[in-house]
Amino acid sequence: SIRYKDEVIPYESVLDRVLSLQAVRFNWGQNTSTPGLGDFGMIAEQVNTYLPDLVTYEADGVTPHGLKYEKMGVFAIKAIQEQQVKLTALSIGITDKIDNISQLKEVEKSFTDKAATLSAKLASMESRLAFIEDNVLGASSSATLSGQLAQLNGLLATDKVATLSALTVTGRTNLNDLGVIGTISAGTLIIDGADNSINSLTDTLKIQPSALAGVDFLGGKVTIDQKGNMKVEAEITAKKYNVQVGDTAAASIGEAVIPAGETKIKIKTTSLTSVSKIFVEPIDQPVATSVSRIDDTTFEIRIKESLDQELKLNWWIVN
Repeated sequence: SIRYKDEVIPYESVLDRVLSLQAVRFNWGQNTSTPGLGDFGMIAEQVNTYLPDLVTYEADGVTPHGLKYEKMGVFAIKAIQEQQVKLTALSIGITDKIDNISQLKEVEKSFTDKAATLSAKLASMESRLAFIEDNVLGASSSATLSGQLAQLNGLLATDKVATLSALTVTGRTNLNDLGVIGTISAGTLIIDGADNSINSLTDTLKIQPSALAGVDFLGGKVTIDQKGNMKVEAEITAKKYNVQVGDTAAASIGEAVIPAGETKIKIKTTSLTSVSKIFVEPIDQPVATSVSRIDDTTFEIRIKESLDQELKLNWWIVN
């Protein structure tokens, strides 16, 4: 009992030392009371090297005599506890690696899907380019290109600034610095430098369709992150404000009914935050209501007295 013990402290680590012990079979020697008798156990001299607390000694206090087998269970328990700590840490590490592998697989799938999408778009652009070459450039395009290249090579050979009235390039072009006075046409996209405008002639104009990063406008005054969350530092003016209500678990607006004879109802939604403002509007009945927050995802709407009929309510949350 602890009543009979003083200065109690945890025993030092024993796992590595216990793992070094060796169990053996042997026959008792002629200098014992049971000569030739087969038995099993451990050798006191070997145990003395690792766990001298388990060893009994001769009168000189140095020479090992035997072992305190009755105490070995204590060391076994301590070693098992230490081993369990290591196993738990190893299990957590394996779990983390499995999570990382799962995340990498998701990223790989995302890139594979995006690659397929880009391949489809490239095929579409190649088709459009072929149409332009066949129907716009015409048979004279090669001769025109050869003449322009000859003119350009002549200018470059004399170290002069190349000024061309028109240049048609049907292959890949790399430019170090490009200044455009008029417009840039890229497929169906038109960039007008004079008008400060970007227009798509056919499809919807897309900005960051891969959603690999956010979008920043006006030096951070308007930002949209990868998930579509928008942050605006100033005011928003709109003709109409619509709220999606498909995800009821995360709704920020909804309807509720306090049944006849009841005085309260609880609403659960993950849109609720610590700074949320909750508004309630009774429908068809001028009844005073109050609201209280129950927990991080629940609030309660109450009325002072129960009614003979159900009370319908509109509620909405502003963060």
